[in-house]
Amino acid sequence: MAPSAIIAKLQTLITKGVANEAEALYLMVEVRKLLEQQQTKKQYEYLTFHCDWAVHPALTGPTAQKILEQFDAASIHLKTGIELHHLPGLLRVEIDRISKMRYFEDQLEEFLSANGLPSLELTRSDGSYVFTRIRLPHASASPVGLLRFA
Repeated sequence: MAPSAIIAKLQTLITKGVANEAEALYLMVEVRKLLEQQQTKKQYEYLTFHCDWAVHPALTGPTAQKILEQFDAASIHLKTGIELHHLPGLLRVEIDRISKMRYFEDQLEEFLSANGLPSLELTRSDGSYVFTRIRLPHASASPVGLLRFA
């Protein structure tokens, strides 16, 4: 499918508003197609990760490995009794941004804007929040399986 056709579909969906899990999943699949066609998967690595996670139960890619490394490093500290908010500076920031899906949200909004698409907040001021809440039940129902490279 041509990028312009995918953009038109996304325009229609976002303008209407993402209202349920099926529409959230559809948005993720269409975004993933566009990332592939535009060869921007590396530029939007966390967005790509979340698009892949939406449809795959196990991930082995480089971003999945990077996330595993971050959580492994945090785990070492947490096992010693250190509280999450007392992790070393950069590690604490990374864990926070990953856990709260900030990289995903930032990259999705940047990607939509770069493609001339409206923000998810077009139809509601809390559009990104609602989208994340719709998408999260799907994500928690199929927790990401991060497979380590040996």
